[in-house]
Amino acid sequence: MTASLDFALGLACFELGRYPQAVEQMQQCLAKRRQPALTPINTDILTAAPYHCLGMSLARAGDLEGAEKAFQSGMAEKGRTEELRLDYAKFLREQNRPVDALHRLHELVTENPRSAAAWRLGAQIAMSHPDFLEFANDWTTEAIKQHPEDTEIVSQRAEALLLSQQTAQARELWQTLWEQDKQPRSLAALLICEVLEDSPMTNSSAHEADLGPTSRAFIDWYRRCLAMRAQPVVAGLNERMEHLRGILPAAAGMLEAALTEAREASPIAPEPCLA
Repeated sequence: MTASLDFALGLACFELGRYPQAVEQMQQCLAKRRQPALTPINTDILTAAPYHCLGMSLARAGDLEGAEKAFQSGMAEKGRTEELRLDYAKFLREQNRPVDALHRLHELVTENPRSAAAWRLGAQIAMSHPDFLEFANDWTTEAIKQHPEDTEIVSQRAEALLLSQQTAQARELWQTLWEQDKQPRSLAALLICEVLEDSPMTNSSAHEADLGPTSRAFIDWYRRCLAMRAQPVVAGLNERMEHLRGILPAAAGMLEAALTEAREASPIAPEPCLA
């Protein structure tokens, strides 16, 4: 078995979910990859790729310390490091280390601002916790500069603006996203911006949308605002229930019922329970 064959077998074992065997084959590959071979080699074995697969395999096998060492070793290699660094950031996020993950992603986008995958992952992590919302705003500001046509990045920027109560800027982005792809999530976010700005719907096609999925998406957004502690957005929607009732009566009914129940349970600063 040459190092190239060990590498191929290790990849196959990983794909089959045989992680201990994948670990063994990648270790064999790394031990032999500098040795002369009588057959053409897979040049990937001389990059970060073996460490990448080793780190992923160790993580799946439950050896988290070993996985981190493998990822870090791979970062010192030349070639194929971007994929490794992305998965290392995901690994750190899964270990509840979002700050470390964002640090690694910041290094990556500093070296390669065109890495859309790194920008997307960073936004996902930053918007996973309310304490990171300010950072999420900064991150998505730079991300959309680098990738203004990337739909996911535009959506992430629009979400960061909405959660930060910057509804005028968010509205423009959600309007664009809605016009490009008539998804209930985009329309619901656009409606939130319209309601908070006390402005009428400007897009006539929105009135023709299926209000059932849009109402459900609206409630999902309301839950999201609660989870991210975007209290001004929540309070603004609660204060404009009459306006909302004329646009999405089903969503307004659910919110009013939840608010009434919350007030009866606790008259001080109630928050609805939208289970």
